[in-house]
Amino acid sequence: MTAGLNVTCPESWKIAHGAGVELRPAVGFFELLLDNFLHLEPRDVRAEIGDVPISIHIMNSGWANRDPRGLADLAARVRDWCASFEVLYVSDHLLVTADEHGRRLPIVREIDYADPSVAGRAARWQELLGTTLLLENFASESPRGDGQVSYFRELCEQHGIRILFDASNALIAEQNGGDRWDLWGEPGVRAFVAAGHVSGFRPSDLDPAMLVDTHDCPLDERSRSHVHTMKQQGWLPPTMVVERESVLDAASWLADVRWVGELYA
Repeated sequence: MTAGLNVTCPESWKIAHGAGVELRPAVGFFELLLDNFLHLEPRDVRAEIGDVPISIHIMNSGWANRDPRGLADLAARVRDWCASFEVLYVSDHLLVTADEHGRRLPIVREIDYADPSVAGRAARWQELLGTTLLLENFASESPRGDGQVSYFRELCEQHGIRILFDASNALIAEQNGGDRWDLWGEPGVRAFVAAGHVSGFRPSDLDPAMLVDTHDCPLDERSRSHVHTMKQQGWLPPTMVVERESVLDAASWLADVRWVGELYA
């Protein structure tokens, strides 16, 4: 079990590469946001990264509303990357990137948990990828997120999909009117947790009572407390990535990574 860093851009790669040397064995892998690397050849990235294991994280596949041919082409590209690396897991998001007419949304949107067609599309995306698919829980922005936990449970039970559990997203969702954080720790749900995320968040500028997933600051003490609770309850996932995507302050980011690494020591 180990901690990881997400790599989203050249700047985060420089920090992650240095941390891979400085913080080993606390840092065991890098999580690539594949959307930002698909234009490159996997073998070239492998030559740069070396033998460090990676996980693949996908943000904008649009699997929930992408045309079948486009999705199949993307899956083939992802499979090429998996063949070039020691890949710990492939993960994506349970969200919507376009409206019912196929028009790209300016921001991603939480799915409608009452829509019976989504589960089948997720299963099809997993089939195309040729590997177990991990889906990340959503940082709900409203009570629309009520029912997310039970939806994930049914999705995993019926289709063999697993959960990339973002502890901070679950905390944000609870604060914003979604499901309670502790529901994720119920035995019938946490059994499907296969990897983890934790990251910084901030109050909304429009409403300080609302939390926004920002990935631009150190871990909140509430996130630390929840991750510690996971350890006490015995369901820390095999890996946990400390996400940082902007305001890339190496010292504070690596301090959080070191803290997670100590939990796994």
